[in-house]
Amino acid sequence: MTFINRIIKASAIAGTGLLFATGALAQDKIAIAMSGGVNQVPTLVAEANGYFTEEGLDVDLKPVARGANAIEAVAGGSVQLAESAHTTFFSAVNKGLPLKGVAVAARSITAS
Repeated sequence: MTFINRIIKASAIAGTGLLFATGALAQDKIAIAMSGGVNQVPTLVAEANGYFTEEGLDVDLKPVARGANAIEAVAGGSVQLAESAHTTFFSAVNKGLPLKGVAVAARSITAS
């Protein structure tokens, strides 16, 4: 399986917003930088229940203080994936970082 396919698979399993730098190379381990928050729950559940392992993915979750730190980690090459708010992602892309979004997670409050 190619590295890009592994990233897409990890994103699909987690069902969450992940992004990656276009220059990432194949790795034995996929490191995901993530800050705390409700949007990260699917990734934590996937890890806790062994879904990544079941699919042959060796995922290493790396906690960071903020989504911007997660994007910096991807851009710097210390992780292959990041979970970040869409505004942080778009800001980084607008500044020229070569990032690609591979999944989107959102939460909303609806009122009746």
